[in-house]
Amino acid sequence: MAFWGKGKRYRHRLLTYFMAFGTVFITIAMVEYPKEAFDSAIVGLTLWWNVVFPALLPFFILSEILMGLGVVHFIGVLLEPLMRPVFNVPGVGALAPPTTCHSKVLLLTPKQEAAIKTLIDVYKRKLAKNSTALPPSQPSKLLKSK
Repeated sequence: MAFWGKGKRYRHRLLTYFMAFGTVFITIAMVEYPKEAFDSAIVGLTLWWNVVFPALLPFFILSEILMGLGVVHFIGVLLEPLMRPVFNVPGVGALAPPTTCHSKVLLLTPKQEAAIKTLIDVYKRKLAKNSTALPPSQPSKLLKSK
């Protein structure tokens, strides 16, 4: 196995050969079955044109307008004190899902999820301990973690 090497170079070379094999395989399949390949391409483009494009176009236009006017930067500066300690992302990261439309949810790593759950639990305990107007069971209903 001296030809392959070790470690990162081995994985890189293996990935390169795998990608080349996949490309050749797909090309041969398209040449062997041109009608099915063409029909599939037409279905995919039709689906994109009728569903994906109309759904994303307004959000792309809106996000470009907001970024061009500097609204995204302004709100990012305002949200920096909240987003940096809680999620470990810049303040602009708060606007990433609604303005870019590439993701509909905020993706969190398991470590970040655990940190958020811990913060919610601490907040529940402080609220239950310090609040005399609300019974201790009511804050847990309001801030129920899933």
